Amino acid sequence: MNERDVTPSEHVDFFETPIRRLQSTYACILAVDEQGRSVTKGTAVFVSVGPHKFLVTARHVVRSRKLRRHRLLLMFSRLAPDGLAEIGEQTVPLTVPLELEIVWESKPLDVAFLKAPDRLGAMAGAKFFDGVVHADAATGLREGWREHHSDTTSLPYFVLGFPNFGHLIVEVQRRAETLSTTALPAYVTQLDPHSWDGHSTPAPQLWLEIDARENGLVIRADSSSQREISRKLFQRRRGEPEPLGGFSGGPVVVIGSDGEFLIGIVKQGKGLYGSLRAVASCWDDCFQAFGRWALKKSSVKRRRAR
Repeated sequence: MNERDVTPSEHVDFFETPIRRLQSTYACILAVDEQGRSVTKGTAVFVSVGPHKFLVTARHVVRSRKLRRHRLLLMFSRLAPDGLAEIGEQTVPLTVPLELEIVWESKPLDVAFLKAPDRLGAMAGAKFFDGVVHADAATGLREGWREHHSDTTSLPYFVLGFPNFGHLIVEVQRRAETLSTTALPAYVTQLDPHSWDGHSTPAPQLWLEIDARENGLVIRADSSSQREISRKLFQRRRGEPEPLGGFSGGPVVVIGSDGEFLIGIVKQGKGLYGSLRAVASCWDDCFQAFGRWALKKSSVKRRRAR
């Protein structure tokens, strides 16, 4: 991966094309009631491991009783004529029914691998990260992170997903809902250079400070919907959910001149001491832990076959 130093406030305009490309790599896991109204949600990332395709998300998302007792849908961006994710306020997402089938999960990492719906792998609008390639990229980044980080510059990191501040209920009686996918630029503030051994607790974490300012260049408010989204992020009212909720399970990525790379899976996002923070598990830790489990499972099957 080739690095490029860019201040976070420059990110959104400069990286519009890669962000649109990334919007095809994740989806909203949406729980709906009998009337089709949203109940709760999270984000899931599309990952392939060899011929197998998975949805990777935060474990606490799929272990939520509120989510598990409702019908589930997978919603993600459809493609525009230019082959990138469609953008705009009135776009209609692609929707796939989701049966919750957990293949593997880790409590220390707060991550879960789900079997991807068969339909998803055949859809042009769904792009899957190669788990091996991106694990190698994450490991390389960890080893050299401090060399490319300062108080004024950073590699172009983004936190992506379907946060609560982008969820609007336009008409209460008719229950017209809008779910917005968002890419927020961020600084990495903590990144352990050593991969997780699978035993030590707590597992290493990736800490990020999100660069979003109400009067800055990152969050714009050019329409009534965008103004409400901005208000929900920066001026949360009593009784409203945590603005960064819904990012859980979403991808943390870094953009280089040679592509976009998955480096983490979001565990939590919240306001803290006047700033917006996110915590993620490093992708190479997640992938290696999954690999250890898969190898052990394969060994057990071979012994039983003898």
